Amino acid sequence: MTGNQTANGCGPVNGRIQEDDRIPEDNRTPEDNRIPEDDRTPEDDRIPEDDRIPEDDRIPEDDRIPEDDRTPEDGRAPEDGRAMSRPASGSASQTTRHPAGQPIAAGRPPGRATGKPMGQPSGRPADDTHQDVNSNSRSERMSIVVRNPGTGEHLGEVPDLDARDVAEVVEAAQEGQRAMAALPAHRRAELLLAVAGLIEAEQEDLAKLLAAENGKPIVQTRGEVAAAIRIFRGYAGEATRLFGRQIPLDAVPGLERHLAVTTREPLGVVAALVPFNYPVELYAHKAAAALAAGNAVIVQPPAKCPLALTRVAELIAAAGLPKHAHQLVTGGVAVSQALATLPGVAAVSLTGSTAAGRAIATLAAGSLRKVFLELGGNDALIVCDDADPEEAAKAVVLGRLARGNGQICCAVKRVYAQDGIHDAFLASLLAQTAKLVVGDQLQESTDVGPLITEDAAERVSAAVERLVEDGAGLVAGGARRGAFVDPVVLTEVPATSPAFAEEIFGPVAPVARFTDPMDAVRMANESPYGLHAAVFTRDVSRAFTLARHLDVGGVVINGSTALRAENLPFGGTKDTGGYREGLHETVLDFTRQKSIIVMEAFG
Repeated sequence: MTGNQTANGCGPVNGRIQEDDRIPEDNRTPEDNRIPEDDRTPEDDRIPEDDRIPEDDRIPEDDRIPEDDRTPEDGRAPEDGRAMSRPASGSASQTTRHPAGQPIAAGRPPGRATGKPMGQPSGRPADDTHQDVNSNSRSERMSIVVRNPGTGEHLGEVPDLDARDVAEVVEAAQEGQRAMAALPAHRRAELLLAVAGLIEAEQEDLAKLLAAENGKPIVQTRGEVAAAIRIFRGYAGEATRLFGRQIPLDAVPGLERHLAVTTREPLGVVAALVPFNYPVELYAHKAAAALAAGNAVIVQPPAKCPLALTRVAELIAAAGLPKHAHQLVTGGVAVSQALATLPGVAAVSLTGSTAAGRAIATLAAGSLRKVFLELGGNDALIVCDDADPEEAAKAVVLGRLARGNGQICCAVKRVYAQDGIHDAFLASLLAQTAKLVVGDQLQESTDVGPLITEDAAERVSAAVERLVEDGAGLVAGGARRGAFVDPVVLTEVPATSPAFAEEIFGPVAPVARFTDPMDAVRMANESPYGLHAAVFTRDVSRAFTLARHLDVGGVVINGSTALRAENLPFGGTKDTGGYREGLHETVLDFTRQKSIIVMEAFG
């Protein structure tokens, strides 16, 4: 996601893929958790009939499983160490508190970036859920523990809030909304630039903390934090470019003497539901856009990896935003449901799974609030006979196997190779895959780290087994050790395999054959998703022809689908949600237009 190829999520996301950073690649894509985002699989996306948000790993609570089912493997950490209700004093964005007002993990613990426990209670058992069974007080609520997905190391914990807590936050946000709306554009821009500078000053510590809790290799989390910095600076510029229009009323007979202009105003309080795969980058897209437009924002960070956003929230408080203009709420399904239904929330922006998106949209429909959804993907890469097989294989490795640990919404998830190039392409893909280093995400040499949870890794292994049962040949990888999965290459994958149609959220590259390029387009379009697609060919006319026929939000020619630049509209068609997120689009979406008509303005 720099201007080059990035593995962004559901962003969203991005472990930006830079030309010089390609292999030795969202997450990326967003989105094992897409409204937690990912690990998106049917099992993941369980949405109870009462429209409960799936625990799907791409939901902002990210793989939030039922609150009574949290286990160490789930590593369900409340979305953010700063999950806050309305504090007794100070801004929710300035202190980290339990709903009852007791401070938790306030300030920046010395061990935060190095993986030392943060705010760990003494005398607690080593499991991931803590609750005082002798008290029903809201101050004695359950906590969500954050663990390193590769080692199980305890990194911190945050409170698991409920709907009453969220209601208090939403009420406080009304004050923050009024204060943000009153700020002039230049002041909003200054605040966003200040935030970018504060994040930049702690870029390395944030990258280490994010790698520890998320599992992405440290080289990629540095790229993600760098992307967030650029995004905040980009939205600082957009804050000063919220232009209105002058509309000629003389186009209507009888209105020739009147003048009409439009202005843009903030929507109100925006709820940002962030996925686990690229949490810092995708958070920036939502929170910075909301603030740039003069809104207050309530952020629900991913439950499995909320700690980096906890620190970012502390930096935002230090930048001097108005009280209650920026708040974080940690927790699971109950928090997401509350944000989608409580009065006082004007819009919900979600990056997550399609199932999670449907659940949120259904809940939000009752209040007619705006809903912005960037959902799942099953992106196809088409390799034509005249393509460069080495470059095409590199695009699969960098755009699927070695970025975001394969947990990227716009990753290459299906590969179609034409008969004449199939063997050469496959040979190069296997050779490059063999060079990938799987291991500790904090080591500079690591290409592929642990998936967000061991459950997520198990789901990936199960999907691979289904593909093999359907007739695919496993020619590389597949071994699983805890949350680690060795990058998988499958060949002769039947295009009709149900497992091939699923979005597999992990380092898996299934390769199918085709004879006619239009057949490849047809198979690519048969997916219910429509995020990105890629075409490798030296024929410019063929490239544009295939791009025109692909039913997706973006087509990359001679590159990986895992590309997201913050100044491009990012999103897709069909079950991907239909929304576009980007610097120029999102800030406008977070405003509303008002028409002002001056009668008899002209003599």
